[in-house]
Amino acid sequence: MPTCPNCGSIVMERDPYCTHCGTTFQWIDDDEEMEKKAKGDREWGVVLLPILPL
Repeated sequence: MPTCPNCGSIVMERDPYCTHCGTTFQWIDDDEEMEKKAKGDREWGVVLLPILPL
């Protein structure tokens, strides 16, 4: 299962935010993007990126 990169809590796939710390996410399905980022859960084939406030 994917985990929150901010707090480490388990996150359900496609959830828009972490229910523990509130970090929001952008889910990327593109395999090329996944290779570029080198982050994420390979089992699910997605990359979990935190969206940081400005």
